[in-house]
Amino acid sequence: MRGLVERAYWWWMRRFSSTARVRGIDFVYLSASVGASAATLTRVLTEALDLISVARGGFGELVGSHLRLVVALNTKEGWVLPWARGYVSNFSPPESESAQLLACRLVWAATVIRLSQDAFQAGRTRDMKTIRQVAREAQFRFVKQLPDADRWTQYLSVAFESD
Repeated sequence: MRGLVERAYWWWMRRFSSTARVRGIDFVYLSASVGASAATLTRVLTEALDLISVARGGFGELVGSHLRLVVALNTKEGWVLPWARGYVSNFSPPESESAQLLACRLVWAATVIRLSQDAFQAGRTRDMKTIRQVAREAQFRFVKQLPDADRWTQYLSVAFESD
């Protein structure tokens, strides 16, 4: 029952909230943890999607094909909505200030969505441990293309130690 309520809520929110279209993705601003404005987050999201679109390795296609919705919501942490093909974030710093970090999160979310959809279509239960590992590896492949790749690799390595 909880899943139906969540789906109804997200459907309602997406349909009746103010939504901006950013590079083919619906961006819904409800709130952000640091009070960043919708305009600021739209700018960072645009920059992140631009970084992804020029990256080699199919990242532009991955995100463009599998991510349809990004939601700014003041919540403890971000999560993926595979059935809605969405990513929910509180946009706390540094994600609200760094297009590179947001791009990494979008690559991660799109990978989780793609692998979840693959499992659903094959009638398999999602192996979240494997899905998280593959999504992490995708982020590391993506950051190797950034100008400050070593710093981002180190940042992600430290971030994943806390998982």
